[in-house]
Amino acid sequence: MNDGIMFDLHSTQIPKEMVELLPQIYSINEDLNKPNEIVQIALNFLYTGFPDFDHFLPSINKLINYKNQLNNLIAQYNSSFLSIFNYFDKRDEIEKLKQIEIDKYENENKVMEEFFQEMEFDSNWIELKKGRRGILKDLQKLYQNESTKDFTIICGEEEKEIKVHKLILIIRSELFKGMFLSVQDSSNQVHDYSGKSFETLNQLIYFLYHDEFNEKEINQEEFEDVKDYYQLNENSIIDFLLKDFI
Repeated sequence: MNDGIMFDLHSTQIPKEMVELLPQIYSINEDLNKPNEIVQIALNFLYTGFPDFDHFLPSINKLINYKNQLNNLIAQYNSSFLSIFNYFDKRDEIEKLKQIEIDKYENENKVMEEFFQEMEFDSNWIELKKGRRGILKDLQKLYQNESTKDFTIICGEEEKEIKVHKLILIIRSELFKGMFLSVQDSSNQVHDYSGKSFETLNQLIYFLYHDEFNEKEINQEEFEDVKDYYQLNENSIIDFLLKDFI
């Protein structure tokens, strides 16, 4: 029984038909309060750019079915349902689902497009459905966003500074990962004494966000040496990000 529903069946005037539906109400309530599948689907999409088709449609259809059952119960018993049970879930994701009027037999792409538009993701799902382009585009925007960079690399004796996003460097370079993890938690900077020039290191950082380097600034041989030194993953950044999800 759900602890959130407090009433006495013998002292409260509840229609017999409603009492008979109590097991169904409890079942819906318990399922809706399990770890939310919609949030998991949304997070997976944000990290990979790929909708999880294997789990999305069954999950969304199940929640839509629950929503329809609740709507039918509320319509049938009107105010008595709400006043007696004080039940209806007001969480944002459920409220958004209420706004999505889709048939479970509709085309997958249409269902996905409408859902992600309702969830108000920054990028259009149609543009992101191949995954790689959308993530790379977001990383390029991140590279240009100075206000969100949370770490500073100080280069050599000249002590020139390069501001970065700590997480991006950690997932791409074992050397940077070791450097960052050895720094005290309270510090937001680290010195790089590799002997590499500021320009070379700057191009390396550019590559981590763009998955390419500027051949006018650094040649292929020099860049391969830098990649080896900083122990970059052999795959591109996008392949690296996607390999554990797809």
